[in-house]
Amino acid sequence: MNKVAVFGSLNMDILVEVDKFPNPGQTVMAKSIDYRAGGKGINQAAAAAEVGASTILIGTVGEDTFGQQLIAQIDKIPSLDGSRVINSKKAPTGIASIYTNGEENEIAVVSGANELTNQKIAEENEFIFKEADVIITQFEVPENGVKEALKAGKFNDVITILNPAPYRSFDKDLLKAVSIITPNESEFEDMVKDFNIKGDTIEKQILEWQSQFPDTKLIVTRGKDGLSYVEGKNVVTLEAIKVKSVDTTGSGDTFTGVLGALLSQGMPYEEAIYKASVAAGLSTQHKGALGSAPKMEDIDLFLSKTQEGADNSNY
Repeated sequence: MNKVAVFGSLNMDILVEVDKFPNPGQTVMAKSIDYRAGGKGINQAAAAAEVGASTILIGTVGEDTFGQQLIAQIDKIPSLDGSRVINSKKAPTGIASIYTNGEENEIAVVSGANELTNQKIAEENEFIFKEADVIITQFEVPENGVKEALKAGKFNDVITILNPAPYRSFDKDLLKAVSIITPNESEFEDMVKDFNIKGDTIEKQILEWQSQFPDTKLIVTRGKDGLSYVEGKNVVTLEAIKVKSVDTTGSGDTFTGVLGALLSQGMPYEEAIYKASVAAGLSTQHKGALGSAPKMEDIDLFLSKTQEGADNSNY
């Protein structure tokens, strides 16, 4: 028990703060620049490790300064094993170039070495998937690698979690290897179109999707509106917790990573969803994604204060 394997991406995020975004052909002066470890794979793995899961990250970086910095970040996180992160000469480390004015972002991603986290890498790590309790993956690495990782897990009765982000169309057959899928509201809208789901409200769409794919549990994260999932024949919506939010970047990754960790520890499904949603809310109190996920004691402390009737809005 308590073993999580994450098959996914690692990026160096380059954040440039501006007052306004440049128009085509225009140069603007920036206010600041910041370099932060990122990528959905490393974010989800770090979140799982923060709540105590023995977590291993499988991915690829380049043999460059950014790759060295990302590996150094991994080495600082207790319970996170980066020994299966490959340094490759074939491509540079993935980069996300992010322009932000404080309210909105413009992002361009260069996949770089993440494109090498493919079927071959998944096959080489099959022994890790067999030993895991939970496997987490996303769409920032090649789909043939994602499929192989999920199949290896499902074949060995491992809980498999797919975070379909950034969204791309995928074959229904992939869902046969997915225990839980965690799209955000925007990604779920794309899924609804791709799978020809009917319904004039998101609740009806969730019910229909779940009825069509009963073996894959659906959880839709909805930002300030919390999250929704199906229990029995009803949609359950958990409200987002009230905290002083600073930056929502990576909160979905925190949810998915913590959910996987808690399930690997044998926590009941509904309780794991609830505590993972609290973790996602708490993560918004910090800038950036990596390092924003709370520890288990932070989650428990917040919940204990809530049960005591305290006002957590200034937590």
